[in-house]
Amino acid sequence: MLLLPFKRFCREHEAWAWLAAITVPLAVIAVGCVVWPELFWDDFVWRHIWAPLVADAEDRTVDGVDEGYTVVSTVTYAAFLSLAVFGIWRAFQRSGIALDGRFLLALVPWVVVGAVARALEDAHLFAPEGPVVYLFISPVIYIFEGVLVFTYVMLAWRAERLGAQHGRRVGLLSAAGLLVALDLAPAAVLAFGPGQLAVHVGWGAMAVATAAGASVLWWRARATGRVAMVEQLLVAGCVLLASAATFVGVWAVDPWAESTRATHPWEVAVILGIAAACTAATWALYTALSRRWPRAWPLVAPVAMLLFLAHYIDGAATYRGLDAWGYGEKHVLPSLLVDLTGTAAVMLVLKLAVVSAVVYLLDVAYREDMERTPTLTWLVRLAVLVLGLAPGVRDMLRIAMGV
Repeated sequence: MLLLPFKRFCREHEAWAWLAAITVPLAVIAVGCVVWPELFWDDFVWRHIWAPLVADAEDRTVDGVDEGYTVVSTVTYAAFLSLAVFGIWRAFQRSGIALDGRFLLALVPWVVVGAVARALEDAHLFAPEGPVVYLFISPVIYIFEGVLVFTYVMLAWRAERLGAQHGRRVGLLSAAGLLVALDLAPAAVLAFGPGQLAVHVGWGAMAVATAAGASVLWWRARATGRVAMVEQLLVAGCVLLASAATFVGVWAVDPWAESTRATHPWEVAVILGIAAACTAATWALYTALSRRWPRAWPLVAPVAMLLFLAHYIDGAATYRGLDAWGYGEKHVLPSLLVDLTGTAAVMLVLKLAVVSAVVYLLDVAYREDMERTPTLTWLVRLAVLVLGLAPGVRDMLRIAMGV
């Protein structure tokens, strides 16, 4: 009974409830770091959150702490991810933004951008003593990019509505303005912090990519009569990806830093080939199963296959990195499984089991419940996609670039 007034308050003052959910834990930690620093700072924030970031940025052990994840940090980040998913769901629900398969596909370039940027940080593109580097260390980069994507979605949705209310030209100008605004952050780094980057690709690459993106939006606006939010999101992600890929091209021609490892560019084809073969085998397995058990058909749906492919890329990159080239594993559960089995190939089996369980729960076991909250369901699928594709592409590029 005591929970009823609390639930009523949360329903009537949802914005304040979400603000409290975010700020109260942070305030408790901040006060704890001042009042009881040994517990809150030394044993929690520093050891499990901040020291691994510093170790990653400076590529060394810091106070006995290496880069990577611990059980405590994994649980902390998982709690943050869960809160973020539910918060974004409510924000989209209140705004009337509907998520679907097209939205999921439009976000794929954004996920790859984060992975490419993370690989570039591994290649020491960003100065270790500067502030910029900390934006490109996981999980900070995914938090930063998540905020950026959420903001862009909301503004792109507003641009689409402006176009619907005031005409196609207004919507197109709004969308083009958002696209140009994406260049402001990297432009500021180029202009005011030249020492933050080991090399510069110049303004030309960003300008060309932005102009091409604006042209695509103009062409789609003429063809459809509107500037859809999903199309804006896809184009913006591709523009950012083109700019990030330019640095990878520079590294391939003339690396800006020495590496202790050899480059293996062919591993991109090997890893993608393994992931594609595993995806095809999974499709064949569940297609055969669904003929005897019709409820298994959702496991061979295109969205399910995309999730399997994303996680098989991660599993294949881990397998090749650990077994073939001597890389290490930073995550808790994969490290345990690799130690138990003696091979990182077990990651492919783990990916099959985990993604199968997620798809089964969403699309079979709790399908009716999920259909009542489709936006939340698609956000869960998006979170699963990110957790597979982002580390997979990053590890694949690390192996290819030799970093």
